[in-house]
Amino acid sequence: MQAANKDSTQMYVKTLKGDQPVDNIEGKNNPVASPEQSSATPQEIYQKAVNLKEGNGVGKDLPEALALFLQAAQGGFKDAYYDVGIMHYYGQGTKTNRAIAKDCFLNVQHLPRALHMLGMYYQGLAKEEKKSASMLEINSWAGFGDPDVSFAFMRYYSEHYVPPQRNTSASSRAIEYFTKATEKGDAESAHQLGKIRCDAGDHEQAVKWFEKAYELGHKDGNAMFYCGEVYYEGSGVKADFQKAKNFFRQAGDLGHSKAMDYIEKIGRTEIQKNRTILEKLKIQVKEPKLNVIN
Repeated sequence: MQAANKDSTQMYVKTLKGDQPVDNIEGKNNPVASPEQSSATPQEIYQKAVNLKEGNGVGKDLPEALALFLQAAQGGFKDAYYDVGIMHYYGQGTKTNRAIAKDCFLNVQHLPRALHMLGMYYQGLAKEEKKSASMLEINSWAGFGDPDVSFAFMRYYSEHYVPPQRNTSASSRAIEYFTKATEKGDAESAHQLGKIRCDAGDHEQAVKWFEKAYELGHKDGNAMFYCGEVYYEGSGVKADFQKAKNFFRQAGDLGHSKAMDYIEKIGRTEIQKNRTILEKLKIQVKEPKLNVIN
């Protein structure tokens, strides 16, 4: 395949706002079809790109795969924009460029996995905002006169300080896209929503989303164990040993090492509870008096 001259061709990715110019891909930019590819359908070009990316029957060639994905997308197979986005998001066959990735994902929002990646993009922005805000707070507290004390203070807090949860615009957008993806059946997005609510201390909502993720096929023993703990301890919900046991069983089936310990602990607690109830009943029930006939 011939690579187009980097300065002679402007690549465009169609987004919701119309055709927006995007920086050229590093490597094999803006592919020019070879004679044999010019007669291939966009779907055939896409499959060849998949084979090159995965090494299916051919040697892996990520820059070439990226060029073919873009060619397939521009030729009419729009779903290929998702693959172009993924390769830019993770820096596969090109330099990492998440702005280009976002534009590609925006173009294929009918795909649940693209909505999920938009959620991941905005979640990444939210983490950067959170980190920047925490460093501002750390700097405001680190105004000691002794440079050594100031350095030690900043080092400690950079490693241990956890800033309060902020509902930034980026985090709101992440939740928006994860929710849309979940509505379309994306299990990983439901799991991410559970993690977000867990980090915010909203245990009831976290359990709701982890349950949804499990139903959609995301089998995570740690998440199920967390749900069990929530109901076992009554954290943000009414304590319910039966629900806790069900979650712990699911966690155990998924290989969580501590799940059976909690199931046994619940069993012992229930036995003790039943014994206490029986003891109370014995006190309340008096022996009947017998009428003696002389």
